[in-house]
Amino acid sequence: MKLLLDSHTLLWALLQPERLSPNARALLGDTGNQIIVSYASLWEITVKIAKGKLNVPGSSVGPILRESRDLGFQLLAFNEEHLMVLESLPTFADHKDPFDRMLVAQAIVEGLPLLTADTKIPRYPVQTIWK
Repeated sequence: MKLLLDSHTLLWALLQPERLSPNARALLGDTGNQIIVSYASLWEITVKIAKGKLNVPGSSVGPILRESRDLGFQLLAFNEEHLMVLESLPTFADHKDPFDRMLVAQAIVEGLPLLTADTKIPRYPVQTIWK
Protein backbone atom coordinates (compact mmCIF):
# COMPACT_ATOMS: atom_id res chain seq x y z
CA MET A 1 0.00 0.00 0.00
CA LYS A 2 1.18 3.52 -0.78
CA LEU A 3 0.63 6.13 1.96
CA LEU A 4 1.06 9.90 1.92
CA LEU A 5 2.08 11.25 5.32
CA ASP A 6 0.63 14.40 6.81
CA SER A 7 3.31 16.71 8.22
CA HIS A 8 2.54 15.87 11.83
CA THR A 9 2.57 12.15 11.01
CA LEU A 10 6.06 12.50 9.55
CA LEU A 11 7.29 14.38 12.61
CA TRP A 12 5.71 11.92 15.03
CA ALA A 13 7.08 8.94 13.09
CA LEU A 14 10.60 10.34 13.29
CA LEU A 15 10.60 12.13 16.65
CA GLN A 16 7.65 10.99 18.80
CA PRO A 17 6.43 7.57 17.62
CA GLU A 18 4.42 7.15 20.83
CA ARG A 19 2.00 9.78 19.48
CA LEU A 20 1.10 7.60 16.49
CA SER A 21 -2.07 5.53 16.61
CA PRO A 22 -1.47 1.77 16.79
CA ASN A 23 -2.76 1.48 13.22
CA ALA A 24 -0.46 4.25 11.95
CA ARG A 25 2.49 2.64 13.72
CA ALA A 26 1.66 -0.73 12.13
CA LEU A 27 1.29 0.78 8.65
CA LEU A 28 4.58 2.64 8.95
CA GLY A 29 6.31 -0.47 10.24
CA ASP A 30 5.07 -2.67 7.40
CA THR A 31 7.99 -2.91 4.96
CA GLY A 32 5.53 -3.78 2.20
CA ASN A 33 4.08 -0.27 2.34
CA GLN A 34 5.49 2.58 0.30
CA ILE A 35 5.72 5.75 2.42
CA ILE A 36 5.52 9.05 0.60
CA VAL A 37 6.45 12.47 1.98
CA SER A 38 5.40 15.62 0.14
CA TYR A 39 7.73 18.55 -0.31
CA ALA A 40 4.74 20.54 1.01
CA SER A 41 5.29 18.89 4.41
CA LEU A 42 9.00 19.65 4.32
CA TRP A 43 8.22 23.24 3.36
CA GLU A 44 5.74 23.51 6.26
CA ILE A 45 8.34 22.12 8.67
CA THR A 46 10.93 24.59 7.35
CA VAL A 47 8.55 27.53 7.85
CA LYS A 48 7.67 26.46 11.39
CA ILE A 49 11.33 26.01 12.33
CA ALA A 50 12.16 29.47 10.96
CA LYS A 51 9.28 31.04 12.93
CA GLY A 52 10.37 29.30 16.13
CA LYS A 53 7.13 27.28 16.28
CA LEU A 54 8.86 23.92 15.91
CA ASN A 55 11.92 22.62 17.68
CA VAL A 56 13.64 19.74 15.89
CA PRO A 57 17.11 18.22 16.21
CA GLY A 58 19.66 20.42 14.48
CA SER A 59 17.10 23.26 14.26
CA SER A 60 16.86 22.47 10.55
CA VAL A 61 14.76 20.48 8.14
CA GLY A 62 17.99 18.79 7.00
CA PRO A 63 17.96 15.97 9.57
CA ILE A 64 14.26 15.30 8.86
CA LEU A 65 14.96 15.09 5.16
CA ARG A 66 17.99 12.82 5.64
CA GLU A 67 16.18 10.47 8.00
CA SER A 68 13.19 10.31 5.65
CA ARG A 69 15.47 9.29 2.80
CA ASP A 70 17.40 6.85 5.01
CA LEU A 71 14.10 5.14 5.89
CA GLY A 72 13.29 4.79 2.20
CA PHE A 73 10.46 7.34 2.20
CA GLN A 74 9.79 8.67 -1.29
CA LEU A 75 9.56 12.41 -1.88
CA LEU A 76 6.66 13.89 -3.83
CA ALA A 77 6.98 17.26 -5.56
CA PHE A 78 3.93 19.22 -6.62
CA ASN A 79 2.95 19.67 -10.23
CA GLU A 80 0.35 21.39 -12.42
CA GLU A 81 -2.29 18.73 -11.87
CA HIS A 82 -1.92 19.09 -8.09
CA LEU A 83 -2.39 22.85 -8.46
CA MET A 84 -5.54 22.44 -10.56
CA VAL A 85 -7.12 20.14 -7.97
CA LEU A 86 -5.97 22.43 -5.16
CA GLU A 87 -7.78 25.28 -6.86
CA SER A 88 -11.00 23.27 -7.03
CA LEU A 89 -11.07 22.09 -3.40
CA PRO A 90 -13.96 23.26 -1.25
CA THR A 91 -13.19 25.97 1.28
CA PHE A 92 -14.00 25.68 4.95
CA ALA A 93 -14.04 28.69 7.25
CA ASP A 94 -12.29 26.76 10.01
CA HIS A 95 -9.66 25.08 7.83
CA LYS A 96 -7.54 27.22 5.54
CA ASP A 97 -4.14 25.59 6.10
CA PRO A 98 -2.40 25.86 2.70
CA PHE A 99 -0.06 22.95 3.45
CA ASP A 100 -2.93 20.62 4.35
CA ARG A 101 -4.82 21.69 1.25
CA MET A 102 -1.83 20.87 -0.97
CA LEU A 103 -1.48 17.46 0.70
CA VAL A 104 -5.17 16.80 0.04
CA ALA A 105 -4.77 17.81 -3.61
CA GLN A 106 -1.75 15.57 -4.00
CA ALA A 107 -3.51 12.66 -2.33
CA ILE A 108 -6.47 13.04 -4.69
CA VAL A 109 -4.37 13.29 -7.86
CA GLU A 110 -2.01 10.48 -6.90
CA GLY A 111 -4.80 8.25 -5.57
CA LEU A 112 -3.12 7.98 -2.17
CA PRO A 113 -4.67 7.68 1.26
CA LEU A 114 -3.46 10.40 3.63
CA LEU A 115 -2.15 9.11 6.96
CA THR A 116 -3.35 11.85 9.32
CA ALA A 117 -4.84 12.44 12.76
CA ASP A 118 -6.29 15.77 11.61
CA THR A 119 -10.06 15.55 12.10
CA LYS A 120 -10.76 18.38 9.63
CA ILE A 121 -9.18 16.73 6.58
CA PRO A 122 -11.84 13.99 6.12
CA ARG A 123 -14.29 16.72 5.04
CA TYR A 124 -12.37 16.92 1.78
CA PRO A 125 -12.92 14.29 -0.93
CA VAL A 126 -9.88 12.28 0.11
CA GLN A 127 -9.29 8.94 1.81
CA THR A 128 -7.72 9.25 5.25
CA ILE A 129 -6.33 6.62 7.57
CA TRP A 130 -5.49 6.87 11.25
CA LYS A 131 -7.32 4.59 13.69
